[in-house]
Amino acid sequence: INDSDFNTLWSATFKGNLSVINLEGAAVENEIIPSRAFWHQDEQLQDDGTIYVISLRRIILPNQIKTIGDLAFSYAIHLESINIPSELQNLGIYCFSDCISLESTPLQIPEGVTKIPAMCFMNCVSLDVVNLPSSIKHIEEGAFYRAKIKCINFPDGLQSIGNAAFYSSDLECVLLPNSCQQFLGTHQFALNHELRKINLPHGVKVMPNCFVYNDINLSEFGIPSTVEIIGADALSTCMVLSDVLLHEGLKEVESNAFWYCSAFKNLVFPSSLTYLGGASCQYLQSLEAIYCSALTPPICDEDPSNKGRNHTFGPISGQPGHLCTPNDIPVYVPVGTSHLYASAYGWNYFTNFIETNDFPSSGIDSVAIDGKEDTGDYYDLLGRKVETPTSGNIYIRNGKKYIIR
Repeated sequence: INDSDFNTLWSATFKGNLSVINLEGAAVENEIIPSRAFWHQDEQLQDDGTIYVISLRRIILPNQIKTIGDLAFSYAIHLESINIPSELQNLGIYCFSDCISLESTPLQIPEGVTKIPAMCFMNCVSLDVVNLPSSIKHIEEGAFYRAKIKCINFPDGLQSIGNAAFYSSDLECVLLPNSCQQFLGTHQFALNHELRKINLPHGVKVMPNCFVYNDINLSEFGIPSTVEIIGADALSTCMVLSDVLLHEGLKEVESNAFWYCSAFKNLVFPSSLTYLGGASCQYLQSLEAIYCSALTPPICDEDPSNKGRNHTFGPISGQPGHLCTPNDIPVYVPVGTSHLYASAYGWNYFTNFIETNDFPSSGIDSVAIDGKEDTGDYYDLLGRKVETPTSGNIYIRNGKKYIIR
């Protein structure tokens, strides 16, 4: 069968009632399901935005199919079942977009496919589990945008994830391989309200803007020691996340990065930090302490949404409200620098500076056993002072990690 035959099939699903097609034994010309095979925009999309849809509910494809073309099944909203041919090599952009009834569980992408193209499974709200092959290298822009998948694997060898690739999905856990070093655009895992755990691969230097924005149930987020910049709104409104470990080498935290991370208890800024964007640390109402080991106060900026009124931590003038970042918490700074912090824009929001040389540390690889030969306070790996260390746990003291016997 050829393009003309596919046009006849489409016509029968659009103008008639054809709902089930079995092509299992068909010899398809060039082993390609043509682009727009079952989506004819000129006839289905009306000037007022109304879309007339086809009746197709199930289709069986020959295993010899190598390519499913661009927009091949777009807006086939009644399509519940399709087999992904075992010899498939290429998926087209938008090829299953808005197939809101597609339920394949799991959806098995065959070995040999190297990318999930732009908008490929956009709005596939009935998908549950997706299995990706080891050959996958790229997940492109909006590939699973608003697809309500709960589980997907990220194989070793994956290289890139595109803009809004998993925006508003139902993923619960994301474990990214270190081979994934390219995050193109923004919002890769934003509005994943079921997401509990995610990591950023070691080697990544810039956390994308809005990376996990509004992931309201996120409780575990691993930031690698290679990150130098945390992008704007990167963790904004992650209201369950209690703390994040910021490693030495971090230079910039962009605007709104930690905005309304209302469960944060401590912020431990490394000595390498030079910039805190406007509103990056606003509405941290549970914050109990800030540690900043930078000898020069990191530059604070105006809130881009409230210029002249708010800065990095809160209001420029007046007392903070009950949901604001408290301004009377202890702010630990290096000995001899409290006057610099107290007079620096943004930092002058705080009223309780304490000078110290005993800072919680991070990114240290050496581990000592017991450590009784040293003196000083113990801190957990989130920078919180521990009065009674527990046997078997790892703590930090005087810049070293210790396992307590």
